[in-house]
Amino acid sequence: MAVRLDPSIREQFLAWDDYAVVLEVGSDGEAGVLFKAPATDINAWRGLPVFWQWTVGLYPTGAPLRLHLAVIDPCNGRNRIDFEAETFLNPVSPADRRVIDALLGQESITLHFFDGQMKHRRSTRYESHQEHVPQIATMIQVADRHLATVNVSQLDFALAKKRMMADCPMAFAARQKTRSTL
Repeated sequence: MAVRLDPSIREQFLAWDDYAVVLEVGSDGEAGVLFKAPATDINAWRGLPVFWQWTVGLYPTGAPLRLHLAVIDPCNGRNRIDFEAETFLNPVSPADRRVIDALLGQESITLHFFDGQMKHRRSTRYESHQEHVPQIATMIQVADRHLATVNVSQLDFALAKKRMMADCPMAFAARQKTRSTL
């Protein structure tokens, strides 16, 4: 399977550090997760479970929808977080709303892994996405109701996202000094 990055995403991935995660709608109309990581990590993560957590933040400046991903290494019977990242969607943004609408209409989601040279290394389809669809739909309804009460001049997605990152730290990042966030 040949997966190509949109030129704008390719530029973003090249500008960012070793790791990046973004939700995007492909030419097939399906939303997927594009994941940039070193090839050694991509290979090491093969077959490991990925934890997915969706949350919505309700702030005076917006209502970001966050996808938190964690690669879990079940070493010695204890689940250890090998890597985690997060990405955010803005329900007010037409481009992000397109991603949200695609997510709500599909039963699975695919993670596409790219290395630092933007070479597609592999893709993994997760059928468990269908379990998240009702939760995402409810969060979007809550976000839309909240956004209807917010003064449009107060909307500032970057500020709402920053506040959500402070209020809802990722498990691993809460104990470390580094955080992969896009």
